[in-house]
Amino acid sequence: MVWLDVGLKGDRRLTVAKRITSLLVGGALAALCVGSAFATSFLEFDRAFGGKGSGGGGFSLDINLAFDGDGNVYVSDAATRIVQKLGPDGAYLFQYPGTDVEAPEVVLVEPGDIAVDRAGNIYVADTTIVAIPRGKDEASDGPTIYIYTPCVHQFDSSGAFVRTIPVDAPTALPKAPAIPVKQIIDSHGHHALAIQPTGYDRAIRIDVDPQGNLFVLDAERKSSQVVHKISPDGEKITSFGRYGSGDGEFDSPMDIAVGSDGSVLVADTGNHRLVRFDNDGDFVSAFASHGVGSAEVTAPAYLCATVDNRILVKDDTKFVRRELRSVSLEILSLSAFSGGQRLFRENAAINSFREPLTDTELLARRLGRLEELSLLDEIENDEQDELEDVALQKAVRLQNTLYHSVIHRVVRFGVDGTYIDSATYRLDQLDEDLNDLAFVGSDPMGNVYLQDESDYTLRRYFIVGFGIRLGDVDAISSTRVMNQTNEFLEDYEDIDQVADTTQDETVLNASQRFVFNYDVTPQLNLLLENTAILARRDGNQEYPEQVENGIRFEDENVDNDLYFGIRRIMNPNPYRYREMTLFVERADGTSRLDSDALFPELNKQASRQDGNSSSTLVGLDWDVFRNANLLVQYFDYNPSETSRNYTREFFDLEGNLYQVLRTQNQSKVFVGELNVKF
Repeated sequence: MVWLDVGLKGDRRLTVAKRITSLLVGGALAALCVGSAFATSFLEFDRAFGGKGSGGGGFSLDINLAFDGDGNVYVSDAATRIVQKLGPDGAYLFQYPGTDVEAPEVVLVEPGDIAVDRAGNIYVADTTIVAIPRGKDEASDGPTIYIYTPCVHQFDSSGAFVRTIPVDAPTALPKAPAIPVKQIIDSHGHHALAIQPTGYDRAIRIDVDPQGNLFVLDAERKSSQVVHKISPDGEKITSFGRYGSGDGEFDSPMDIAVGSDGSVLVADTGNHRLVRFDNDGDFVSAFASHGVGSAEVTAPAYLCATVDNRILVKDDTKFVRRELRSVSLEILSLSAFSGGQRLFRENAAINSFREPLTDTELLARRLGRLEELSLLDEIENDEQDELEDVALQKAVRLQNTLYHSVIHRVVRFGVDGTYIDSATYRLDQLDEDLNDLAFVGSDPMGNVYLQDESDYTLRRYFIVGFGIRLGDVDAISSTRVMNQTNEFLEDYEDIDQVADTTQDETVLNASQRFVFNYDVTPQLNLLLENTAILARRDGNQEYPEQVENGIRFEDENVDNDLYFGIRRIMNPNPYRYREMTLFVERADGTSRLDSDALFPELNKQASRQDGNSSSTLVGLDWDVFRNANLLVQYFDYNPSETSRNYTREFFDLEGNLYQVLRTQNQSKVFVGELNVKF
């Protein structure tokens, strides 16, 4: 580790230092702007519809969505084995099988992904059985042998069954010494045998191009990860793609989408990218890279082609914002702040009635916080024997959390791979109604659908442009008031029982702290914190045997500390992590101490003491490179050696001013520190 620490004092050096600071701060702001060049959009709630049920507009949690050009919503429900069509407003239109149908043409086993073409035909991924053709050496009167396979059921725009398209269509029995089978009764009522090969019920993903061609992503077998193109009449045209990380290859892809220009895009989940093919299955390009920044994705899991020829991507990116109640508000500031700044914050606003904590007391307080955090962690991990009730554990966690939010995002690209923007949505884990929303899909207009996992309702959101959303601000307020009455009596070394001195006083201590924490984007954070402290003391000090020396005093101190910080995560990759923090802090304070004689007709002695302070800190903490950190700070301490710049006035027995004392000092310091790790 190589480090450089430079301290400069003096007007000429400070002039140079200020210019350097201005350049660095200007460069930092420019970097922040460049880092945020691509806008981040947000989701705005439109409407909620549906809910828990079995058909008739209700559904389970295990659903897939599709949409047509008129905005109608199609729901495939694996748990209830029903496919429904809802209007753009969520109103129920029809379902398959119908409520009055006793023997549907095809029985849905576990309906999965769903797609709709421009003619309104509905395609549903499912599982079926197909008959294996008899070989020329097989007996003609033996039982028919079937094999289970993933398939796609096709229905017309009215919900009438059209055909079933099997993904696997064997032409002969599998080559094996012995094949396990199960006995079944086929649709004709005849005895038959069925083979259930490994992966027969694997999930497939589907989409349809503008010409009505069906594309099936069959990717749950690493030995055969392919896309099948099937004609509108159900005939397979071609297959393309394979397992790998090269051109035209993918690893554990989770979704497929067809753009309005016919381009076929695959969410290459294992390689953290998108792979583009033309409509004939020829490789065109691969775009996006692994990460959480612009033009980056992490394990993309869902794709949707929009009418403006864009691709909306939902990936696994999550940003967690959480603060526990047991953590003192004093440490809610950004973690990157330097020790020098903390020293400034401790010294800039000293309260005359509250002695600073010793190192031992600070250590004890910190250990106490760690113990509380450990207790909460044990509760979080269900390790508290006393709290066996799950609901009680959850209540304790919520009670001891100041805020807890999880930020998700969707990313938008052009079909050609051009990055457009990203949109974030924030789930408040302390919100009783909206803490458990789950992403379920997007429509061709680019609207996003989340499902409430409590009541199963669907909630539609528009993607809107950048803006400050007050509802997403984490705001914390802490108010503390203490009133104390003290009585003192002193009897010096004599034999009488008469007090030599008595003192009665009232002490008021009040503090108010506000913390506002806001994530402009998942990688740009703003923190505003203000702390105001008031301390007042007033009372009388009397001398029973010397009444003329009694005094009345009033003592008041007011301090205010305002902090504002901007933090930009330049590179969120844990192995190349870099961030930049720009912060400014202002501390102001005033003091007043007045004392007057209790009996001015006997004694007019008095004193007046007024003080003020105003200190400023501007700093930049910048990870210039992965292994190089630059810390720049400019301090303006006023005063620097005392808690206040004081003016004291003293008046004699006749009330005449006879002495004035002034204490003033100021210090301006520029500090630069470079840390490099080799």
